[in-house]
Amino acid sequence: GKENGAYSTLSEAQQRSILYLAINLLQSVRDELSTTKARNFVRKSKGDDADVCLRLWNELMQTHASTLRAKHAKLLQGMTMSSAEDRFWDAAPIATSECLESLQNLLPVPHFLASVSSILTGEEEDATHFHKKKIIKLLADRVAEV
Repeated sequence: GKENGAYSTLSEAQQRSILYLAINLLQSVRDELSTTKARNFVRKSKGDDADVCLRLWNELMQTHASTLRAKHAKLLQGMTMSSAEDRFWDAAPIATSECLESLQNLLPVPHFLASVSSILTGEEEDATHFHKKKIIKLLADRVAEV
């Protein structure tokens, strides 16, 4: 059957609602990562808990790069954006970057290094120049702590 759930087929109000939900979810993750309880959980995570933290970090890295690429593509194509879309494309990379910064400062060193290594040595299309540049900066920040 035909795909009826495409974003472009939604009304402007529905699109605004989706963008609003997405940015609020990202900001909620950011805010939660700044709580003492979450910071302690991530810092002391082991085993499955550490795996969840690593997955969150990897998903945020991919989301961050994707939002930057999508906004750049829209601008290159000269696409007009609603004010809600414009606000979303401005806010999403900021929120993901803040989440990543919090996580990179909290992940236990072995888990952080495993994640960094997998992205730097991976051949995947997703391991963009941006990812690698960001990873190297995060690695340098962690090394400076030690």
